[in-house]
Amino acid sequence: MNPSMSGVLTVLVASACLAVVSAGFVLTERRLRREARADATRDDCLRCGYCRAGLPSDAACPECGEPP
Repeated sequence: MNPSMSGVLTVLVASACLAVVSAGFVLTERRLRREARADATRDDCLRCGYCRAGLPSDAACPECGEPP
């Protein structure tokens, strides 16, 4: 194999690896954003995670006493 072909193969392999790693980061970031949106729509206590569904919006958390 001549030196120029070796360089081309090195660049191609490096580019493919970069593409795979970049895709992994993008997919992970999308999953994390989706989970954060799902968590933000829930009405859980920020301190202890107690589900505050059905409680008045101005009521303190019955589990830990965290104010709204």
